[in-house]
Amino acid sequence: MVGSGYQNNLSTAVQTPSDPTACGVITQMLDPGELLVWAGRPRVTALVAFSSVLAMLAICVVVLRGQPQNLAVQWYARSGVFPLCLVILAIVGAVIIMGGGIIYGITDRRALLVSTRSWPSRKIDFLDEYRIPAAISRWPFGLIFFNGRSASPDPRFSRNPSFLFFLGKDAAEVYKVAISAQRKLLDDAEQARIAAAVIKPR
Repeated sequence: MVGSGYQNNLSTAVQTPSDPTACGVITQMLDPGELLVWAGRPRVTALVAFSSVLAMLAICVVVLRGQPQNLAVQWYARSGVFPLCLVILAIVGAVIIMGGGIIYGITDRRALLVSTRSWPSRKIDFLDEYRIPAAISRWPFGLIFFNGRSASPDPRFSRNPSFLFFLGKDAAEVYKVAISAQRKLLDDAEQARIAAAVIKPR
């Protein structure tokens, strides 16, 4: 279910509205008692910007590492034909990702990347079974990077330990909510450790 009450307890409540359809898909993937804080879809602008940068880096590699026998490739890179082709491929790649039915979710426990098509879904717990926090970082072009582990194997999800959210202008708000949820888990774990130490028999 969507945790509106939980949202109010976050240090920074999400200001970006959730996508109702995305909420419905993500809700089906939640564990018992897990609360959905936000759900949405990739932003085409963020995908195209990131893909275009990768294309430009590829051009730089070709030009700087080009050998005399690769003069034709270098000419394409410098003339503008090659960059244009790479940018077009970047846009096509972005459209393919959008067509993959990718949906993002932030819950009170983890980040979810769910595919409604044949692509594998992924999840990363904000705090794993060893109380090690997942890495959450905000990248340029409206990207959020998650890296960590899942608490237990789940056949619905890939074992890949990292993924990106392409969110454009919404990245700042969603990043704050993910960090707030992780901090709450860390605080709860610390309080539980202190309580266990206090009541531990001597």
